[in-house]
Amino acid sequence: MLFDFSLRVELNKLIDTMKEEIAISLKGVSKKYPIYESPIHRLKEAIWRGKKSYHRQFWALQNIDLEVPRGVTLGILGQNGSGKSTLLQIIAGIMEPSGGKVRTRGRISTILELGAGFNPDFTGRENVFLSGHILGIFPSEMKKRFASIVSFAEIGEFIDQPVKTYSTGMYVRLAFAVAINLDPDILLVDEVMAVGDTYFQHKCMRKIRDFQEEGRTIIYVTHDVESVRNLCHRAMILDFSQIMARGDPGDVANQYMALIDAREKIHFEVSPEEAREILNRKDFQPYFDFYQEFERAEKQAPYLNLSPELLAPTQYPAAAGSFPSILAHPQSILTYDDVKVAPDSVLAVGMGLLPECWDKPGKGVLFRIAARSGGEEKYLLEEWLDPQNKAEDRKILIREISLQQYSGRNVTFKFITSGRTPEAKFSWACWISPQLASSRTGAPGAADEVEPQFSSYSRYGRREAEITKIEIMNGKEEAVSSFRAGEEIVLRFHVRFNSDVSNFVIGNIFRNKWGLNVYGMNTEWYGLPDADYKQGDRIVVTFRHRLNLADGTYSLNPATSSTVGKHLYKTLDWINNAAIIRVTNPRRMEGYVSLPCQITVSRLDI
Repeated sequence: MLFDFSLRVELNKLIDTMKEEIAISLKGVSKKYPIYESPIHRLKEAIWRGKKSYHRQFWALQNIDLEVPRGVTLGILGQNGSGKSTLLQIIAGIMEPSGGKVRTRGRISTILELGAGFNPDFTGRENVFLSGHILGIFPSEMKKRFASIVSFAEIGEFIDQPVKTYSTGMYVRLAFAVAINLDPDILLVDEVMAVGDTYFQHKCMRKIRDFQEEGRTIIYVTHDVESVRNLCHRAMILDFSQIMARGDPGDVANQYMALIDAREKIHFEVSPEEAREILNRKDFQPYFDFYQEFERAEKQAPYLNLSPELLAPTQYPAAAGSFPSILAHPQSILTYDDVKVAPDSVLAVGMGLLPECWDKPGKGVLFRIAARSGGEEKYLLEEWLDPQNKAEDRKILIREISLQQYSGRNVTFKFITSGRTPEAKFSWACWISPQLASSRTGAPGAADEVEPQFSSYSRYGRREAEITKIEIMNGKEEAVSSFRAGEEIVLRFHVRFNSDVSNFVIGNIFRNKWGLNVYGMNTEWYGLPDADYKQGDRIVVTFRHRLNLADGTYSLNPATSSTVGKHLYKTLDWINNAAIIRVTNPRRMEGYVSLPCQITVSRLDI
């Protein structure tokens, strides 16, 4: 019995020691918010005292299990809306989770957002002492720390001005200075590092390095993949309120870049722009634009008495620009009568829900396109989108529908939206760039088309100046894809002009495998005059470089454009990840560019 008791004591001590090594522990943590479509629903629910529900639930976090050992810096990557800030606020104790347990050891200091915890009407000095008071630090102790805070913030006399008069950079300076000078055991940093000027960013990074050397625990939320690789001991990806991946920062960074690349394909390749590319490629020519004919179309909307803009032409907002679109609240029908269909025609259209409506459509919205000719009506398309419950539907679907059966006939087209539940009426369903197109005669052969050498390429632009071929050669003009550091690379970009283009510019960017721009140059920056070209012209543009780069792989990202103002360009054809080259550099170094360097050592006579 004595042996058993002694063993139990030792085991308990060991368990306690192990527990003490975990600075942050989350078990099954979830956070949900009630979403009300209107204030009247909130009032009705209050009147019924919970007997009837007038809200739907949005889960910001779901079943998060996480342990962060003391002294570890954890980097969290994730797109906006993934739950990163909510997670930090729960760890900081600012908000309670809806479920699960949170345990932290030590004093926590936070920089969760600009000026979080600051009273805008208080001066900087008053907010410093307020922050200390919130963390339980006596005013006498804060007086001792105040000089260090002011010195680090470097905002001068503004320390005695109301913080509502501060610039964004000043907010960050003071918030960071307060956070790091409160002697925290755990520091939570949420995406504020990129706001300050370059000097202050370097200063903050040096301080974080000092914290790491002192064995403090840091959680660092950012979009900067490279800083996670260089700064963090561990990393994880939050995506749609759940942990998608965790582990070594390098591996997690790779997964995040792959995720972003896939999302870019959703927003760019599979986007309204792709509909334009379908219609403007060499073998099709648009001839009927449903968007432009909107006012002449017959509109039917049962919910017209609830919303004055159930059907409206607009511009769909997207990262690459805005695109002609028709917005419709379900239930609605838009009818185009007697449209003449040319031979070999296609109907190209994008469809989706505006991002601000992703959590509104109940159980989804049904998109349908019907065609009627000769008294017979049939559906050409039927697609359900349910972005609230299906993450893959948070994108734009592009469809190209053959109209061969209607060649030479007059057709009535109907664009129909409907929903499974009444909540769908609060959603903006979006028909994007709907157009009819027919075969274009005398088009160049497909063999001339550029074939990107990297499987995850993406392409934007209407290709008025189209990159049709890329040649990669060494200094002897031999086709190769691998180079030694310092070797010459020759890039030849073949361009065909499908329209008249003025002020033509072409350039290329070398990117490393982390997606960082290592070097880029174009004809305008190089000093060549902007030229004008006519439809049908063809040119070859040659770039020569010395590949003074670090060991690794690099992608080529060429683009054609035309200048529309000082440092302003209209993109005509941009190919991301068009090709990959390999650079071998046997010399060890830091960074990505191998600068010419000479090192000498001289012995001094004493």
